[in-house]
Amino acid sequence: MVDKTRKSVHYVFAQSVSPRIRLKGKGNIMELLTAQHARELVKRITRVVPYELCLTDMSGTVIAGTDAFSVGQTLAGARRAVEGQEAQIVYKSRGDEKMGIFFPLWFSEQMQGVVFIAGEIMDVMPIGQIVASLAEALMQNTAVMEINAVNEKRMNDFLFEWTVRKPQEFDDYFLDLASYYGIDLTVRRRAVLIELRRIRYSLLDQVKNLLKAGEFIARQTIDSVMQLMLDNDELEERVQKILSLSPDFGCCTVGAGGNAVSESVSTAYQTQRIVKALGEKEKLFYYEQYALECLLIRARDTREIERIQSTLRGNDPEGILFRTIRVYAARGTDKAAVCRELYVHRNTLGYRLGRIRQLTGLDPHVPRELMLLYAAALTETMSGGALQ
Repeated sequence: MVDKTRKSVHYVFAQSVSPRIRLKGKGNIMELLTAQHARELVKRITRVVPYELCLTDMSGTVIAGTDAFSVGQTLAGARRAVEGQEAQIVYKSRGDEKMGIFFPLWFSEQMQGVVFIAGEIMDVMPIGQIVASLAEALMQNTAVMEINAVNEKRMNDFLFEWTVRKPQEFDDYFLDLASYYGIDLTVRRRAVLIELRRIRYSLLDQVKNLLKAGEFIARQTIDSVMQLMLDNDELEERVQKILSLSPDFGCCTVGAGGNAVSESVSTAYQTQRIVKALGEKEKLFYYEQYALECLLIRARDTREIERIQSTLRGNDPEGILFRTIRVYAARGTDKAAVCRELYVHRNTLGYRLGRIRQLTGLDPHVPRELMLLYAAALTETMSGGALQ
């Protein structure tokens, strides 16, 4: 009688909790039942199932359980479940083996491990399928999160490559990735670089919500966030709306327009360096406002500029003449405006301009020569020299 009951119980149970409880999908084994994942599974399952249970790997070794002392032990029932790839029932406790049921756990047509629930068979059986399904659902959720994390990393890597590659450097693989992510590389975009005074992830989420389809956060560091935004008539209004989200946003620079994202990104960073070095007080700046300065920065290694810098450095250790040149050029040689900004008398300004001409042989009143002086003063500031 007992044998018939056991045979009947085992048959019914094996049919209801067979290795056919599998998640759809194909491919190689994804290792989901790590010790860390197993501990999380046990923690979640025991919230709804008040039984002693443990999880084993494919060798039958316990990697997590309600009894911490069982970790590291090899369970014979688990090994039988792995070998037979079906549920195993232990009807009576004997030796080190407890009464209970061993359930195979599956993901993507591959067995991942075994969950063991200890207890009277007739008590454990009704919840057996639920427990196995719950464990598999949790593994599936873990897999989805890990796959999403991998996809997000790949997307971020692609966006970074996009910000540094010139259009002529786009190879077939890069173009295929763009197609896979649904990105039209021909659409005109501008790089929008925003300084962060304090990073708040909730704030970055708000920024993402304001971006349109085809716009992306391409780079993100502890002190700045770089966005690629559509280059159209609404851009300035939309950037201002982003900046209004929080006082934690500092200086914002918009790179050059056009189809070359890498050029826009490069000029956005150049513009940021220039406006910060010059101590500009506004919040939003466009590359076009500082295109000359960016051009002059690229020419900072010419011999003539180095000669001017060396001459002024040796005779102006405090950098007063460098700053006078910068302000004089930036204010369009308007002497009244220059005097107000430098807090000097008109005669003092005249003396400084004369001193610059005497030392360098270049006259600040001559546009071409003023441009060379401005290039020298600007690059000196950018290199960490005259910052007054």
